[in-house]
Amino acid sequence: MSLPKPAMRGLLAKRLRFHLPIAFGLSLIAAAAFKVSVIVLINQFLLFFDHMRYIRPLWSTVLFKIVIGTSVSCLGQNVYVR
Repeated sequence: MSLPKPAMRGLLAKRLRFHLPIAFGLSLIAAAAFKVSVIVLINQFLLFFDHMRYIRPLWSTVLFKIVIGTSVSCLGQNVYVR
């Protein structure tokens, strides 16, 4: 007992008309939630993050003491190594 062919006509289009707007709306909601929960928080963190706190200890290491008294350019600043 199978359905006659006219009863099957248009089922794909009917399903697409129903599910496509729902999928599009859910994707917009997911993108907005990601922006609010991840991107905004990362930008706030990086705004107040002190990069120099992690770079200053490197200045005292051997990496920056190639020649005593030379200037090392780090993050656009000329720093004189002692």
